[in-house]
Amino acid sequence: MKRPIPFGKYYLLERINVGGMAEVFRAKAYGVEGFERLLAVKRILPNIAEDEEFIEMFIDEAKIAVQLNHANIAQIFDLGKVDDSYFIALEYIHGKDLRAIFDRCRSLSQPMPIPQACFIIMKVCEGLDYAHNKRDSSGSEMHLVHRDVSPQNVLISYEGEVKLVDFGIAKAAGKASKTQAGILKGKFGYMSPEQVRGLPLDRRSDIFSVGIVLYELLTGERLFLGESDFSTLEKVRNVEILPPSTYNRKIGEELEQIVLKALAKDVEDRYQNAIDLHDDLQAYMYSSGEFYSRKDLASWQKQTFAREIEDESKKLEAYRQMPVPEPVEAENSGPVQAAVTASVQTSPPPPPVPGTASHATYTPPPPPQPMGGNGHTGGHSDELSLPRQARSVDFPDGSDPSIVPTASQRPAGGGLSWDDEEVETQIYDKPGPNADDVVPMPMEVASAGGASMGGGGLATVSTGGGGGGLMARGDPSNAALTSPALGQTADYTPGMSMPRMPALAPAPSGEALVAPPTRTAPPRRKSRAPLFIIVSLLVLGICGAALWYFFIFSNQPGAIAISAVPSGASVYVDGKLQAGETPLTVKDLHPAYYIISVRKKGYENWEKTIEVKPGVTTSLTPQLDILATASIELRTKPGGGVASLDGRSLKGKTPMKITQIAPGRHRLEVRRGDKYHPLIHEFDIKPDQTLKLSFKLLPLEVAVKITSEPNGEAYVVRDGNRERLGRTPIDVKLNPKNSYQVVVKRDGYDEWQTDVRFDGDQPVEIKAKLERKGRSSKPPINKPPTKTTIKKPPVIVKKPPIKKPPVIVKKPPIKKPPAKKLITGIGTLRIASRPSTSISIDGRDTGLFTPQLRIPLPSGKHRVRLRNAKFNVDKTFTVFIRPKQATKLIKNFLP
Repeated sequence: MKRPIPFGKYYLLERINVGGMAEVFRAKAYGVEGFERLLAVKRILPNIAEDEEFIEMFIDEAKIAVQLNHANIAQIFDLGKVDDSYFIALEYIHGKDLRAIFDRCRSLSQPMPIPQACFIIMKVCEGLDYAHNKRDSSGSEMHLVHRDVSPQNVLISYEGEVKLVDFGIAKAAGKASKTQAGILKGKFGYMSPEQVRGLPLDRRSDIFSVGIVLYELLTGERLFLGESDFSTLEKVRNVEILPPSTYNRKIGEELEQIVLKALAKDVEDRYQNAIDLHDDLQAYMYSSGEFYSRKDLASWQKQTFAREIEDESKKLEAYRQMPVPEPVEAENSGPVQAAVTASVQTSPPPPPVPGTASHATYTPPPPPQPMGGNGHTGGHSDELSLPRQARSVDFPDGSDPSIVPTASQRPAGGGLSWDDEEVETQIYDKPGPNADDVVPMPMEVASAGGASMGGGGLATVSTGGGGGGLMARGDPSNAALTSPALGQTADYTPGMSMPRMPALAPAPSGEALVAPPTRTAPPRRKSRAPLFIIVSLLVLGICGAALWYFFIFSNQPGAIAISAVPSGASVYVDGKLQAGETPLTVKDLHPAYYIISVRKKGYENWEKTIEVKPGVTTSLTPQLDILATASIELRTKPGGGVASLDGRSLKGKTPMKITQIAPGRHRLEVRRGDKYHPLIHEFDIKPDQTLKLSFKLLPLEVAVKITSEPNGEAYVVRDGNRERLGRTPIDVKLNPKNSYQVVVKRDGYDEWQTDVRFDGDQPVEIKAKLERKGRSSKPPINKPPTKTTIKKPPVIVKKPPIKKPPVIVKKPPIKKPPAKKLITGIGTLRIASRPSTSISIDGRDTGLFTPQLRIPLPSGKHRVRLRNAKFNVDKTFTVFIRPKQATKLIKNFLP
């Protein structure tokens, strides 16, 4: 681990990125009582800092950006200046930017999941809407425009947070492009048409850039990428766009319309506010049944970048254990400081050319000082230290941090021709060969008998007479002759003691006091024996300590403590089974690398290579995943359905067998074109279980034929509402997901009704037989019994008249319709609309706006009113709420 480098009140730990305008460091700030904070420091490169107009704009914009305080905008903490370098300190994001995530998805040969892409863009829209509507202290709108929304400026933390960066310096960066050719190169693919044309920009330009990012995340393809910058600009200017479904068939029509509206060429046809784009994406997510959260994004990040997170965690842990550096103080100011600064920041120059070099580095000496018997005779001088402001950073490639790398000096990146000469801030870990090689510049310390301070710069000539001494400016022409050789004596600078010079004979009166170089006596050298002894002892001590470490400490055994979740797992070390089960500590391991394997029945094996360090117990807590051994046999009627399990599309069509399913609860979805209702089924499955599932897919419409004898008027009843269909015979189409009753009426006949019963997609035929009202049948006439007579003498008998019984008309019973059952209970209402509207129910303003996932209402009819004055929307709808069921109301009022 390299030493931290002081930079103002911060300590630079390592450089994580360098671009065309600035370089970014991971840094740390310390405070009292152990306070410390990890942050990012972005330092403007010196060649950019030369533009005074740019610096003024940069400061103004940074002052504005520091006022932005939102969960989806990276916070700026500080704006400062060290020496001639301006910098900003801002929030450090532990994660990746969208460009790295885009490249990772392409390496996996699959675009980003649709719900994830929508969620990220929704969060970007929230940050943009906050900034677009930001007001100053007087309440006036600030009219902020990002101007540089691109994947490089959207950071995703490993915890699922979405941060928009470089908000507030993008405008200043645009100014820098006038003097720094190529700084904006590579950003052309994310500009808006009006930005390419140089027209005035407003918030709708950012919305177009957001649309480009959304398009690329959904399709996995660059939208505006030409063979040259000019062709890219032409593509943007003409807005040459293929529908996103061309690359990804999973993109539905509703989502495609949202993307194309954000990418409209005319600003009036686009979303006018970022929050409008956010609302439409949210409504789409709700209507499609996709519920995505920060937790889901964090899980995806940790799974996709597991190795990077592990490496970064080790690095962050090392930074946390780093001791607090002692404050650096500036000793010895004045000419000495200037000389040391020149020595540290530049390599030693060659000996000065007579007449030129000595003038360039000359520092005026102090007034002459007598050097008699009371003068200093030793070679000691005060130790010099590098002041804070003059500290510099030496990078492993030997380059000056102020030099902007050219395109030819940068490594070629994989992917889709991303241009690295763009204005970007990547406040996250960007791995590379030299990512952690930031080291401090060695500091040279001058002493009287020590090394040279960087090759001279002062010409010194000493003369003596009568035990006195004099220091005078040397002749430039003699600078090379009078300067001592490098490594013999130190050049004189104020504050250093002069070595004693041998006395010379007094010069005659009127002669110059400067002796020729050939007659100057060499200075008295100090014995180096004590120094040699000290160095020898130090070398012996270091060698002894190294031997002690190697033979004693380095051979101390280490240990590994393993606590698997769940517990009770077996542990293998380099393939050898260890006694016992987890939690388990494997002791007496020689320092080396070991392959640790944790196994448990019913769970997938866990394996990792671990380094055992001398005398250290390494702790491991592996999370064992349940072994996916269950399977499903899926059949549908009709077949040919496309299935997905837990949002993951499955290959093939029904009937199918799905294997390697983890035990637990899962969500199955089956679709079959646009003529059938999607089927959604949740189920639980046990380990090693084969679950057989068979479903009938319901068509959107089923043909129903209604006939009657005699013909009459047919009606259909749904949810208590009666609707006239027409005169029988009649053919209609009904939705089999609903419940219906068919009623046939005719004057003079009793009303006839029946329930409609569906059987998949089979046509339904209903035949009604009507009966007349008051229809009756004549009962049979009861004749009295016939009397038998005995033959007697003939007697004339007069028969009485036969009385006919009265005709009894029996009226048929009147069929009364069955009494309707009173349905009571609480149901829910789901509402979504484009654009967002206010919600009033049964004449009462709820104070809510669409979309709403759950509005509890009593069962029965309700009137719902949706209003949006901006879009002239004022519509009322009637909904029927059923107990314990969700009723949907989704409307699109946009043209």
